[in-house]
Amino acid sequence: MALGRDLAAEERRLLGVLLPPSDPLHQALCLSFRTTEESLRNAFQNFGQLVEVNLVMDRIANRPRGFAFLRYATEEESKKAIEGMHGKFLDGRVIFVEVAKPRSDVRQASRQTPERYRS
Repeated sequence: MALGRDLAAEERRLLGVLLPPSDPLHQALCLSFRTTEESLRNAFQNFGQLVEVNLVMDRIANRPRGFAFLRYATEEESKKAIEGMHGKFLDGRVIFVEVAKPRSDVRQASRQTPERYRS
């Protein structure tokens, strides 16, 4: 891969999913261990064309880890999904839907020590 190429765009091309780089990826949190990829699709497909659904699994326990990532064909559909599903029940639990943060932002935030714990 040539220097300066957009790594995310390369990953999308490898997956066979061509999306504009600005399309947000959404994270659904606090999912039930009974949630399946099919139940996620059924709950979220009413808001538009789902391009990607990734239910994150615990490999050892062989069950969902409690969160998933979803991507819609358009940003408008994404916004509808956040408004329509945030704080709603899915498989017996209240779920939270938000725009997923880039991994680098999550790692950086976890490394920062809250001021009250600094000496």
